[in-house]
Amino acid sequence: MSCFEKKLKKRRQKFKSKNTREDRLRSRVNLTINLSRKLREQTLQKKRNINTSSDQTILELTDEQIEEEVQNIPNYINKMINGNIDEQYTSTQRIRVLLSIEKDPPINEILEHNGILTTLVKFLDYDNHQRLQFEAAWSLTNIAAGLTEHTRMVINAGSLPAFSRLIISKNESIQEQSIWAIGNIAGDCAEFRDKVIENGVVFNLINIIESNPRIEILKSTTWALCNICRAKPHPELKDPNALISVLIGLLDFQDIKVVSDSCWSLCYLADGQPDVIEYVVDQDICPKMVNFLKYPSPIINTPALRFLGNIVTGTDEQTQTVLNCGVLPILFELLIQGNTLNRKEVCWTLSNICAGSPEQIQAVIDQKFVPLVIEILKKDTYAVRKEAAWTISNLVYMGNVKQMIYLINNGAIDIFCDLLSLNDVKILNSCLESLTKILKLGDFFAKMSENQVNRCAQKIDEVGGIEKIDLLYKHQNVLLSKTSKYILDKYFPNYVTENYSEEED
Repeated sequence: MSCFEKKLKKRRQKFKSKNTREDRLRSRVNLTINLSRKLREQTLQKKRNINTSSDQTILELTDEQIEEEVQNIPNYINKMINGNIDEQYTSTQRIRVLLSIEKDPPINEILEHNGILTTLVKFLDYDNHQRLQFEAAWSLTNIAAGLTEHTRMVINAGSLPAFSRLIISKNESIQEQSIWAIGNIAGDCAEFRDKVIENGVVFNLINIIESNPRIEILKSTTWALCNICRAKPHPELKDPNALISVLIGLLDFQDIKVVSDSCWSLCYLADGQPDVIEYVVDQDICPKMVNFLKYPSPIINTPALRFLGNIVTGTDEQTQTVLNCGVLPILFELLIQGNTLNRKEVCWTLSNICAGSPEQIQAVIDQKFVPLVIEILKKDTYAVRKEAAWTISNLVYMGNVKQMIYLINNGAIDIFCDLLSLNDVKILNSCLESLTKILKLGDFFAKMSENQVNRCAQKIDEVGGIEKIDLLYKHQNVLLSKTSKYILDKYFPNYVTENYSEEED
């Protein structure tokens, strides 16, 4: 190794020691797709229409008839509490019909009556009157599809132990309705999800899947599990590997909804969870997920993309497992042709790959991502540009000298200076870090040259970067202020600024 190469290596090692792969990796923040309550209500409504064809005339009630039914709510509830079994069934059915109204069901008007929820929960134990049991389960399901306060009231009424039992009922209608109730409750928030788990629901749902149920039951079960896996903090499962193994088995199922929900569940479980990442990688499902990226619909390729993005937040070895599956050419196509969400996800995934080894960074460069990502930074949506900025920043910060020179020659300085106009502290800090490293490299080569000119500093000056760095000195973020001052003092000592004076040193 020549003296020049030794100096380069020493400087690079000294610089990188301050910022490891773990520092540059970014966990997913607010990127998880949440099923909106409106969408969930629409899905439930379609399911209710399918379940009972006799409801067709009821669901076609006019506004006047609905108002008349609402006026009868006190009478219905009185009969539910005090009537005979036939009156209880008929009245519970009328309450359920009102709760099945697609737009603005009168949930509050029903819940304002004392005893309604405890009565419905009591009916869940009426194994000898399964029609009433079913109507009660359906009513509670629809209430749990309301606001968080409604869901909490359903839980506080003691419904979870009963639903946990009923999801393994031999009556498939009751079983399916109870699964949907569990899915609604778990999907509301992490607190309710944890209460669902405490009632042993996950074990029962796994058993349902392993029993080879009919397709509608399987769809409801995978949807409920997806809601259980989704919220943060992550669910505390007694045996997460048992659930993961079942979900992996469903990836080969022929129904697209089952596969999609299974993908999403695996994606949520692997998000920032080293033990889960290690387990799923060992199960060799990365090739399947990479193949799912080719699926023409986002219902499959989006959760597969997110899953793989979570895997590359792991170790270099786990990232290499994904790269060995041939993911980069497919990501390249998704970055060109994918929707906005997928382009954002691809850039996020690339940013974490670029926090890896020089060989992994080189693989990204060899796939011609750099010109494409730079083009995205010029004209895509802000959300996509933000993730693309991290990709280029990590390429610079974690790359070797040769890779940095390639990036500089492809317009990295122009891009970083342009990004200094964004109002995002994390991106601004990242850009200043990258420019600092570029300037250090330029300084090193300047000392090796005859004219001692830092050409990287010259380029920053030419594209108006000095003025933007100067403006950041007065930024309220301390790190931004200090870094901008450091750059100006060290690399642009002759620049005249009004933003600070030497007395501040």
